[in-house]
Amino acid sequence: MSTTEPYYELYKDGLGQWRWRFRGANHEIVASGEAYYNKVDCRYAISLVSTSGTRKVYEVN
Repeated sequence: MSTTEPYYELYKDGLGQWRWRFRGANHEIVASGEAYYNKVDCRYAISLVSTSGTRKVYEVN
């Protein structure tokens, strides 16, 4: 992933639940959230903690 701005990652953990993490411009993890059964709930959690609606959300495998 080649980005120079902070961004969110949305991913499935080893148990098949959805999680998010926020990475800084240097790609280091700054924050992360709990597990969700539904992808839409995980996206909603990102919207609740996001201070800027302009941050990108990438889904990773």
